[in-house]
Amino acid sequence: MITGAVNASREAIIKLVVRGPSGAAREFDAVIDTGFNDELTLPANVIDERGLPYAAPSSAALAGGQVVEVGFFRAAIVWDGRPRQTLVIELAGIPLVGMGLLDGYRLTLDAISNGRIQIEALPLETGAA
Repeated sequence: MITGAVNASREAIIKLVVRGPSGAAREFDAVIDTGFNDELTLPANVIDERGLPYAAPSSAALAGGQVVEVGFFRAAIVWDGRPRQTLVIELAGIPLVGMGLLDGYRLTLDAISNGRIQIEALPLETGAA
């Protein structure tokens, strides 16, 4: 289970660990953004600091409708206590955790200052046709 808290600005914050190719890790705060469909954004300084390898160019539509050119990078993160490979979008600002990382998980939060956040894996479906 992943835990976090809602801050005074009403942002849902969790701790996230990113590992570079050398294995060196850095923990930082990330905001859960259910309007973001991909997995994770990181600012350029974190991507550079971790030495994350470039994967591909792309474009992204921001919340206001503005389309920007972005780069995808490969990263290893720790998610729910386990290593996980992910694609990261380089984007200025606080790191964002999107619905791509939350896929297969239940997100619950208390929408008050210092409210509790829990992210837990959903049980695997069995007997599906």
